[in-house]
Amino acid sequence: MSLRAAAADCLTVNGDRIYLRDLATALPEAAISEPERMVGFAPRPGVRRTLQFREWAGNIRRPHPGEPDEICVQRIARTLTREELTAALEAAYSSEGGSLTIDVQEFPRGSIPVGNIVFPRSNLRLARPDPHSGLVQLIGYVESGSAASRPLRFPIWVRAHIESETVRVELTCPLASGDEITGPCVQEKIGRTYPFMEGVAVQSATGLSGRAARRSLAPGTILQDAMFYPRQDVKPRQEVSLVVHCGQANLRLKVISETGGAAGELVTVRLPDSNRRIRARVTAPGAAELLVPTGGTAENETKGT
Repeated sequence: MSLRAAAADCLTVNGDRIYLRDLATALPEAAISEPERMVGFAPRPGVRRTLQFREWAGNIRRPHPGEPDEICVQRIARTLTREELTAALEAAYSSEGGSLTIDVQEFPRGSIPVGNIVFPRSNLRLARPDPHSGLVQLIGYVESGSAASRPLRFPIWVRAHIESETVRVELTCPLASGDEITGPCVQEKIGRTYPFMEGVAVQSATGLSGRAARRSLAPGTILQDAMFYPRQDVKPRQEVSLVVHCGQANLRLKVISETGGAAGELVTVRLPDSNRRIRARVTAPGAAELLVPTGGTAENETKGT
């Protein structure tokens, strides 16, 4: 074979597959008999691959005059820029409001394939800023490849300061373990934090009223949902006002609760005289109701001993 392709004359291909047509500039016209035939897979961005004669000829013919022994192939690649990463992150966080600020600090400097940058929302929700630097690391990918229905994903990462305006609830008075929180003991503060921290910090004082602290809390604490027991409008072993509705008749009883629950939830209560246990729905603090269909038995009633 009379000619070898120089390493400097490396052909570029667009996509993850190499077709015979991609080698047209390095081959005699007679060698391009099936331009859409796949020759092999393209290398990773920034890497060169050397194709041997047998790979594009298929070991089924002799070389044509002037045909090289080998051909250097590289994939079309580019490098990331801070501006496009910022734009991709802004698109990913677009549903989190207009007060978002993004400052990209670190990202890969090597070659990546040409394609769209994607940061999955699930990754954004799981990420947490470093407590010392404040930087949050996010994993994304570049969609590339020849198959539009099944694009390849080239992984990338970025470290950035990402903040948005959020409301947090601060404790203004001390709470002992088991104490219920009241309105005067909390205040809402507007600050800037990572957009998906709302799964940790409470963002409204409304839902905290009447909930008991799991441990002692000092003033100035930024409140989290996990610091409090679930709200209970009816508590275990509490005397409860039960209203039984049966058609047009309403019967009011005093019962003892055996389980606790919030308004709208079912609790088990016991009739003091008969020890009969029934399931009733909590309607308000210390109150519940039982609906008995006319001519039948309440669906949420259970027999006791």
